[in-house]
Amino acid sequence: YRWPTRRLKIYMETQDKPLQAAFRRAVKAWNRTGAVHISWCRDKDRADIIAQDGSLSNTAPSTNVGYVSSQLGSTSTEYNPDTHALIQAQSTLDAGSLDYANLNFRTEVAEHELGHALGLAHAPEYMHSVMIPRNVKTGITKEDRTTVRLLYGVHQ
Repeated sequence: YRWPTRRLKIYMETQDKPLQAAFRRAVKAWNRTGAVHISWCRDKDRADIIAQDGSLSNTAPSTNVGYVSSQLGSTSTEYNPDTHALIQAQSTLDAGSLDYANLNFRTEVAEHELGHALGLAHAPEYMHSVMIPRNVKTGITKEDRTTVRLLYGVHQ
C-alpha cells in the first residue's frame, strides 16, 4: 500500500508542543529520503496525513499483577482495496507515554509512525530500521531510505 502521489499534505492536529516538534522533525527526515515530499497544510480536510495525539495506553485488566501495557504511537490508514492506494492516514503519538522522553526519542517514534503512514510495515527484528516494533531507538536508516524509495519508484 502506498500513496498514488509522492507529494503529500499533513495537518498538525495536536496542540502538544513537544509532539509538534517531533512530528516536524520526522517530516523533515522522511523528506530527506527523496522518496516523498510531505508539506504542512492548514486545512484538515485537504490533508493526506493527520498528526495527532491521543491516549494509547491499554487500561484493560491484565493477568500480570501490576502490568500496564502502553503504546508510544499508532497509525491507522484507509486505502482503496482495488488499487491498494492509500487514501488517508492518522498518526497518533501518546503524549502521556512520551512526556518524559527527550526530543530525539519522540522524533524517532514519530518517524516510525509516519513510516506506517507512508505505507511501510514493521521490519524484522534483525534489520537496522526505524520500522522495528518496540525498538525505535534509531532514526531513519539507509535500509529505510532504500525501502521507501523502492515503494515509491524512486531510483537514486
